[in-house]
Amino acid sequence: MGEGMKALFLLSLYVLSAWATTEWAPCSVLSPTHDSGPIIPDSLPSFDIDPNLQAQCRYITVPLMYDGSTGETLDIFVKRIFKDDPVERKDQFWILQGGPGGSGQEAEELAVNLLSDPSMHKITVYLPDHRGTGRSNRLECPDHTKIWECKEYVDAKYGDSLHAYTTTSAARDLIRQIDTCRNNDTHPNEKVWVVGKSYGTYWAQRYVNLIETEHIPYQANAIILDAACPMEAVHFSQYDLNTQHAGMSFMSRCQRDVNCRGHFELEDPYTDMYEVWFQVRENTHCAGKIPDITPAKFNKMLANLMSQPITRPLAPALIHRMKRCNRQDIQVIKKLFAPGSNAQRFVRQMGQGTPYGMLGQEGYGVDQMNATIQYWSPVLCWNILFSEMWTGNGAYTPAEYSPMGVQGWTDTSIFATHVPSKMAPLVEKWNCYKRDPYWYQYPKTRIPLLLLHGDLDPATPYPWAPHIISHYTGPKQHLVRVPLSSHVTIRSSPLVGSQSTCGWEIIKSFLYESMEHPDVSCLQRLEPIDFPGRLEKTKEMSRKLWGTRNLWG
Repeated sequence: MGEGMKALFLLSLYVLSAWATTEWAPCSVLSPTHDSGPIIPDSLPSFDIDPNLQAQCRYITVPLMYDGSTGETLDIFVKRIFKDDPVERKDQFWILQGGPGGSGQEAEELAVNLLSDPSMHKITVYLPDHRGTGRSNRLECPDHTKIWECKEYVDAKYGDSLHAYTTTSAARDLIRQIDTCRNNDTHPNEKVWVVGKSYGTYWAQRYVNLIETEHIPYQANAIILDAACPMEAVHFSQYDLNTQHAGMSFMSRCQRDVNCRGHFELEDPYTDMYEVWFQVRENTHCAGKIPDITPAKFNKMLANLMSQPITRPLAPALIHRMKRCNRQDIQVIKKLFAPGSNAQRFVRQMGQGTPYGMLGQEGYGVDQMNATIQYWSPVLCWNILFSEMWTGNGAYTPAEYSPMGVQGWTDTSIFATHVPSKMAPLVEKWNCYKRDPYWYQYPKTRIPLLLLHGDLDPATPYPWAPHIISHYTGPKQHLVRVPLSSHVTIRSSPLVGSQSTCGWEIIKSFLYESMEHPDVSCLQRLEPIDFPGRLEKTKEMSRKLWGTRNLWG
């Protein structure tokens, strides 16, 4: 072990033993929010909710800077949700939320659903708030702040203390949290499962690198990476290229399904899609009759409709209706794009708490509309993205990462969020932290690991997955490709005739049946894309977003 790593290891031992914590105290299972309910229900596992669930919360004190450069501390929040007696021996299921910028609050509904699975009575779900989010000293700007005003506010309020809010520091926090919460004395066989979602997989891999490099004992027994980020090749500046890739993959499903392609001229959805896109850019044909359509709004609408299993049948139907453009089509499209409509609220809510629209509906301000924004931190998100996830491993030239270059990537995309192009001017002005030795590095580990990845994922594209798993070659380390799943399989892989999801069924099999050969038979029972619009949930979504239960008209 090198002298630098040895010093960090000794410091970590000191941190594990020296910092005070609060005790567990009862708290609400679902955190209070200002939310009036989501416009679009998530595709979570939907078991009958167990009314006996309980929750406890606590704070764990950690150093602000792990290099010892300051004596300041942070109080890091964690909630646990469980059935029955929390003192009883239960395996620990730690969910690391994505973003970056997301807090544990955003995984509470998922936790409640997982604990309501009748087979999961012997786990406790732990939901930590990443430092800088939620109740872990959330980094914030005032409501409705424009992006440059927020930058000035952040510089004045936080200064160089922003450099403490890193992925590596959050990974060290997690080590401290697990060490504090694990019952090695009373329950020495208690297992710890660490489950990362999206950015949470990046956080989890950094955590594994620390515990392996610094030989920290009594930590994770297995790692789940759902919608994984590569450690060296996340180019957030290319986010719209990833979205476009997923959108085109989705349209290829339409091309192969007679119930979808049959609605397009010459059964060619691609030609109609590009023709409609040209009309939107030129403000002709149907686009010229609907004043609320702009190219950016059209891009965002397609990207967001495509990204959710319950809404994605509407994406090709929208293209079809804009090409046909009869009287009913015009009414439907006007409703879809009208300011304040359910569809526009959907686009905004999709943007809150995800990289889709952390800058607000038009990409300019820090919007405070959605409940999750109470816990989500756009500032923490920008801090990590700009410091270590914007350019990846430098495979592209500075010109390609410039505002003009990023705008060019967005302009070539039909399915696009327009977020990277709005963020690009801010990157070079941000007070970025210095990348540490763990950046770019994959852990060398034999810990059992399951990587789940949807092949229609717009945020973490599937081609990343084979590259990531090439760094994990142990006998209990697996990649499972989940067809038709979008971002995060545990919530976007619905099964025919089941309350569960395929992602969740595979995770359970891996943890409790066979880490060598997890059961993936649910892949044969995945719910197909409802291109015909026959399912009740598709009809209801069509009614909710554009006023008619008839998907295609």
